[in-house]
Amino acid sequence: MEPVPHIACVVQGNIRRGTEEVLAFLADHFDTLILSTWQADEPNVPNGDFQTVLSPPPEHGGYTNRNYQRLSVARGIERAVEAGATHILKWRTDMLPTKLDVSHLIGLCLLYT
Repeated sequence: MEPVPHIACVVQGNIRRGTEEVLAFLADHFDTLILSTWQADEPNVPNGDFQTVLSPPPEHGGYTNRNYQRLSVARGIERAVEAGATHILKWRTDMLPTKLDVSHLIGLCLLYT
């Protein structure tokens, strides 16, 4: 018998208009949902069924602020692995899901593992 996968989603980025809706939608589709954002955004983190990882900004933002993404995603992945995730989907706080079939994405992920 194959082990049941534990699928997590790391939502990365700063808190902005629509983030609460993104998190509420994704919370129904994943075993673990993690919001990985910045310490400065702590007062803006909405309530919901997810874990929050707060990071300090990187020392150097990097080309087009890529180091912000790298740091935040890495911290979120660490938390997902600690929670037992076998598969992780990365999402952004500004990506509003429209006509999204999360089950299809998960199915593709499981098909190729």
